[in-house]
Amino acid sequence: MLDYFTFRELVREIGPQIEGQWVRKIYQPHALELVLHFAKDKTLIFALLPEFAHVRMDTEKPSKRLSSPFLLLARKYLEGQKVIECKMVEGQKILIISTRGGTLIAELPGIKNRLVLIDASSRILGTLPREKVETIYEPPKPPSPHLGFAPGDELKKAWLKIFAGDEKWWGLNKLHWEILREYPQNKALDLLIGLRNGKNLSAQFVSDEGVSLIPKPSVSSLNLPVLETVGEFYAKQLAETAIASKRTQYLSLIHDAEKKRKKKLEAQQQTLDEAQQSEKLKISGDLILAHLSEIKPNQDHLIVQEIEEPMRLDPNLDGSGNAQAYYKRYKRAKQAVMHLSREMEIAQQEIEALNELETWVMVSETESHLAWVAQQLARLHIAVPETSKKKLGLPANKCLSVKGPHGATYLVGRNQVENVEALRLANKEDLWFHARGIPGGHVILRAGEKKITQEMILQGAKLAAFYSKGRTWDKVPVDYTKRKEVRPIPGAQAQVTYRDHQTILVKPS
Repeated sequence: MLDYFTFRELVREIGPQIEGQWVRKIYQPHALELVLHFAKDKTLIFALLPEFAHVRMDTEKPSKRLSSPFLLLARKYLEGQKVIECKMVEGQKILIISTRGGTLIAELPGIKNRLVLIDASSRILGTLPREKVETIYEPPKPPSPHLGFAPGDELKKAWLKIFAGDEKWWGLNKLHWEILREYPQNKALDLLIGLRNGKNLSAQFVSDEGVSLIPKPSVSSLNLPVLETVGEFYAKQLAETAIASKRTQYLSLIHDAEKKRKKKLEAQQQTLDEAQQSEKLKISGDLILAHLSEIKPNQDHLIVQEIEEPMRLDPNLDGSGNAQAYYKRYKRAKQAVMHLSREMEIAQQEIEALNELETWVMVSETESHLAWVAQQLARLHIAVPETSKKKLGLPANKCLSVKGPHGATYLVGRNQVENVEALRLANKEDLWFHARGIPGGHVILRAGEKKITQEMILQGAKLAAFYSKGRTWDKVPVDYTKRKEVRPIPGAQAQVTYRDHQTILVKPS
C-alpha cells in the first residue's frame, strides 16, 4: 500500500491535472472502487481494497460498471461540477476533492479505507463502503509527534532535532528506516531535511512492501513521475491478483472434475469385476446341455456334481432354451467387459490430463496461459465461466527465457505447447531438465560455448522444480541429461523418454 510520502507526492501531481476540470461521469467498477472521469479521457481511480489501497490516474473508462446508493449520490452531487480544489490533510493519507456541489474525501490509511461524500455544510451524504458515521465530518487529527525513540539512536535523535517544534507529522514507516540506515549518516540527514522541506525527490523505487520515494542504494531508481510509477505498480499488482483469482477458480474446477471421474471409475471397476465372472455363465450353459435328459418340464433349477450351487432355470423354457439364455448372458457380459475397459481407459487418461492441467494452472503467469488451460478443459467438456470463444483461441506465449549465472540462458516450458517449443529450440548438446515422475515444464540450459558449471546445473534444476507440480514441496528430484538423449514419444504431445541422465534434489525457486 502507499506510504505517506508517496501519497503526498501523488496529490501534488494529481492536483494540477484535475483542478479546474469538470467531472463528466462517475463509475463504480468494483464494490470498493470509484472512478471519476474528466475531459481528454482522464480518469481518477480510488481503490479501497485493504491490500492495494491507492489513488491513480488512467486514460481508459472502466469496462465493468456496478450500481450502488453511494454511486447515485456521487453522481447527483459531483457530476457536471468543476473541481475547485484538490488537497490533502497534513500528516494523513487523506485526499480532499472539492466542488461547488459537494466534496469527496478519500481516507486511505491502509486497512480501513473509505470514501466520504459531504455537502457544503460538511453534512455527510454517504460513505463507501457503507457504514454508520457522525452527521458532521471532521478530518482525523495528526497523531502525536512523540515517537518513543530508543536511547542512543543517533539517526532518530537527528530526526527530533530537525523536526523539533513542528506540529506537522511526517511519520516514517519501518521500510523507510531500513533504507535510511543503508546510507552514510550525512546522506541520511540530507534526505530527512529534504523531506522536512517538502522536497519532491525525483528517484523512486517499488518494493515488496509498497512504493517509496526514498531511493535505496541497492535498488536501481526509476526516474519516472510518482503518478506513473504508482500506476504501473498497482496495475501489475491488480493484474496478478486477477490471475491468482482465476487460478483458484480453475483449480477448483479441475479438482471437482477429477473427483467425479475417480468416483465414476470406481463404479465402473465394480461393474467390470462383476462382468468378468462371465465365464461361469458359459460353463452353466455347457452343463445344462450335458444334462438335458435330467431336465423336466417346468423345472426351475438344476443340481449337478460339477458345481456346488444349483443353477437357476426358466420354467417356461426347455433345457436347450435355458442353455441358450445362459449363452446370451455370457455374450452380453463379454461385450460389457470390452466396453467398460475402453471407458475406464478413457477415464484414466482424462484423470491424468486433469492432473497435468493442474500443474499448468499452478505455473500460469499470463492470461494467455490460462486461456490455453481453458481450451484444454473445454476439450474435456469442462466449461470455464466467463471465458469467451475469442479468449479460448488465444495462442500460448512462447517459452519463457531466463538469464542465469555466468551468462547462461534457460528456456522454460509452462504448458505443453511451450514444452514442444523448448525442445525444438534446443541444440543437441544443451542440457535438458525435468522434475522426476511428475507433470512439469521442460527446461533447456543453453550455455553456448561457455563451460557448464555446477551452479548452472543447480539453477536449471531449481527452475524445473518450480515449474512443476512439486513447486510447493520442500525438495524435488530433477532429472537432467543432454538434449540428444531425449526422445519425444510419437503421438504424445510433449511427452518424452530419455537416458543417461543424472538426478539432483533441489528446493524449487
